[in-house]
Amino acid sequence: MKDGKPIGVESSGKGIVKFGSGPFAGLSGKSVKFVTTPVNPIRFNLEFTAD
Repeated sequence: MKDGKPIGVESSGKGIVKFGSGPFAGLSGKSVKFVTTPVNPIRFNLEFTAD
């Protein structure tokens, strides 16, 4: 912790789902974006969004 906030690496990016099966079949061929934010030294939040 530094200044009351978790220390860690934040990241973001985008990609394309080439193949999705089961509950993710609807994402096949779609682009997705992701963002990670640290919660504490060993955990992080991961958020996906699809276009």
